[in-house]
Amino acid sequence: MNNVVLVGHLAQDLEINEQENKKCVELLLEVNRPFKNAEGTYDIDIIPCRLWEGIAINATICCKKGDTVGIKGRIQSDEKGTYVVIERLSFLSTKKPSEVKENGRN
Repeated sequence: MNNVVLVGHLAQDLEINEQENKKCVELLLEVNRPFKNAEGTYDIDIIPCRLWEGIAINATICCKKGDTVGIKGRIQSDEKGTYVVIERLSFLSTKKPSEVKENGRN
């Protein structure tokens, strides 16, 4: 079984591009490790992820750099490397509806 569940922060603002004739978003998810290092701080893992089609469009509208999201997906490898294909995205901290409207992205 190939399942991944992560909660983390978006490392950058999201942009849609085209891959394989489909809308795609490539993102980096910053995930805190559950234990402190020798200096007494939490290390962060940077996890590359991809979103496709409708979920990609919704994420670019609702999320920005620094937002906290929960994801469910699977690990996939290809010629570009290994990444998580996000199948479900939960917006845990995102723009308020009024901010989306003010930015003209509604």
